[in-house]
Amino acid sequence: MGTVRMGGCFLALGLVVGLGACSSTWVANDENLANRGYPTAQVDLASAYLRGEDVKKDPVAAAYWTHRAARQGLPEAQNNMGVLYARGTGVEQDFVEAARWYRLAADQDYTKAQVNLGLAYDLGLGVPSDTQAAAYWWGKAAAAGDPAARSNLRQLREAAWAVPACDSTGIPKSWRCPTRFGMR
Repeated sequence: MGTVRMGGCFLALGLVVGLGACSSTWVANDENLANRGYPTAQVDLASAYLRGEDVKKDPVAAAYWTHRAARQGLPEAQNNMGVLYARGTGVEQDFVEAARWYRLAADQDYTKAQVNLGLAYDLGLGVPSDTQAAAYWWGKAAAAGDPAARSNLRQLREAAWAVPACDSTGIPKSWRCPTRFGMR
């Protein structure tokens, strides 16, 4: 990727560097693309509203744009929607909804959602407490190289939970995906 001028910004090697006009230009561009239905622009705009980057901080607007992207099936947005529900940011706190959004993203092999869903099962937040289900989702994320998932599995083992050793994929051989609680 070379250098491209976008409004008052320069895009170089995937990084925006630039001039004072850059901020409002990228927000306006993302808002235009978000309104046209581009889910990655919706996630970017949601992030800007959540953090107050170049726009007034607005958690409700962040939840709105995240939800629009999540409904289109973007796993990053689905995980983010789960985080918003778990924290009660821009939406009413609802752990059941959080777990539902995590599950949608986790089923698409989005590792952050697998870690979050594992945590929901471990703590019983929005789903019944189920250590094996937690370890299953952390095992999938660990197999994909997620360090938080590996750490969580290690802590389960150290706490003397009955977590079998994993094969080379990181998923315990003796486990089958749980069928209860809507899991396949």
